[in-house]
Amino acid sequence: MASNGKRFAVGCGAILLLMIFAGWAGCAWMKSHLGLTWSEDEIRARAAEVLPIAIPEQYDPLFSLYTNDDELQRDPLVMFHHEQGRGVESLLLLHEQKNAFSNAEAFNRINNARNGLRPSVLSEASREEWPLTIQGQELMVIMEQGLNEEEALLRRLSVVLAWEDHHVLLFAEGPPQAVPRDLMSTLLHTL
Repeated sequence: MASNGKRFAVGCGAILLLMIFAGWAGCAWMKSHLGLTWSEDEIRARAAEVLPIAIPEQYDPLFSLYTNDDELQRDPLVMFHHEQGRGVESLLLLHEQKNAFSNAEAFNRINNARNGLRPSVLSEASREEWPLTIQGQELMVIMEQGLNEEEALLRRLSVVLAWEDHHVLLFAEGPPQAVPRDLMSTLLHTL
């Protein structure tokens, strides 16, 4: 009977080691192929490469990764967050892509990038668009506002612009007091 218990313990130990190795290998693959980083310095450097805007002080680097593992076209994604109290107050995301973003593709990229953060589904949402001219480029800012699952008012702002040899999606989400209507204009005027 003791030998069955010993075999069971050895089997559990082997499975645990296998799971640890698989987790390590997965993280190593993500770091080497997708450039996943939580380093504040690396995140800020990638953000400056994507779009050299002044990130507001209240936003801390969260993570960055490449959404394409092709060496010629990496498509970096950079996410910042602002925390207040026990939770994330607001998110700020920059995403580079060689080709222009469609609105549907931009929204899918945002939801796929949340890495463990559940996408907020807005009910009773309103949508508004307005033009913004930055360095001679006519852009369209999109604002959505509605109630999330906890019945809290949430605002999303997004804009897509051409910058150097790529396109950039700039996105922010949070309560209206953390994501003011003029945030995109404020950020883009720091270019």
